[in-house]
Amino acid sequence: ETGVAVDKDGKVVIDKRGAKYSVNFTRDECNLMKDCIFTHNHPRGWAADEKRWAHIGNSFSIDDVSLAVFNDVAEIRAVTPLYTFSLKRPDGGWGNFKNVKSFRQSLNKQNTKVREILLDAVTKEYITPEQASALHYHLLWKRVAKKQGWNYTKLKTRNP
Repeated sequence: ETGVAVDKDGKVVIDKRGAKYSVNFTRDECNLMKDCIFTHNHPRGWAADEKRWAHIGNSFSIDDVSLAVFNDVAEIRAVTPLYTFSLKRPDGGWGNFKNVKSFRQSLNKQNTKVREILLDAVTKEYITPEQASALHYHLLWKRVAKKQGWNYTKLKTRNP
């Protein structure tokens, strides 16, 4: 996985390669992210067969959004083979969250609700487990963004 942060002047302030499916940042690197556009890839989608739902790739993890919110990133993007997911900070900021722990607990409640909805759809055979997995985080962020007033989008990734 690779993460790149670009400041408002277009200068690359972070360009970091991580492990196979993650990239970690130091406190100093996180401090550089304020007001930047942070883009990273989600490589699992490229590893999946193009005929599988997993090839779509997933939207943001809870860790991704925590990174954006608590480092005051202007926008976070996740790029997969088929889509680019984007979450933009509203003019009023990300919101008043006490700390990362309470933020994650709040998100986990929404995550549980989304999982219950998807499990019900799988149980009723409206969708397959693979489809549920591909939709999960996208549905979570649509739900959370609506509640928080965040701008969340899922757009087709441009091909070179």
